Amino acid sequence: MLTKITPLFSASNALCKWLKSDLPRLPTSDGKQIGIQPLVTDANTVSWQCHVIFTDSWRQHATVIAVEANSRFTLLIPFDDVPTQQKLEQLICEQWANELVELLLRQGEINRDQVARIFNHFYQRTQNSEWVRNTDLSVNGHVSDAEQWVKQTLSGRGLDALDDDLAIELAWHINTQEKQAKDSQGNKRRFYPPALFLEDGLARFLDLS
Repeated sequence: MLTKITPLFSASNALCKWLKSDLPRLPTSDGKQIGIQPLVTDANTVSWQCHVIFTDSWRQHATVIAVEANSRFTLLIPFDDVPTQQKLEQLICEQWANELVELLLRQGEINRDQVARIFNHFYQRTQNSEWVRNTDLSVNGHVSDAEQWVKQTLSGRGLDALDDDLAIELAWHINTQEKQAKDSQGNKRRFYPPALFLEDGLARFLDLS
């Protein structure tokens, strides 16, 4: 039997307002850091910090930025209208799965004949999602970096919105930059997001039995 995991989507205040979703705060046992709790990706949970930015002065074009808490792997998803929370979740999961499978193929971890099985495992294991209103300040630093990349790219190209292809291209460029973050002991670590993202995916979804 495939082990279930919980995708935890941590939405910023701006994203909650855009979605018109009154999400609960991430529970805290000591009553501290309400709304700004650290996110954890572990054996049972994969946490994503999610935010929305608007790329034109009319606020008609939006981009959702989702950054995974451990690898800091970044997804960019453009919108011309406001999705439902369920639709946004579907698109984040689709992009998550697509990027993972592409990396698995690129690194020779799977062949084309195994792709369908990986997608099947992914969607079977990620059904029990949760949404909360919260901003992990450490992960949010990488969200802010992605926001600057988006705005600079659009300005440099004379555009007011990303299309799907440019979003994927830019997200990959962001992900190939060396990142710095603190580990659970508070020590600084340097890493490249695709390596950690791939390592996590191998551990969770490569059971092809």
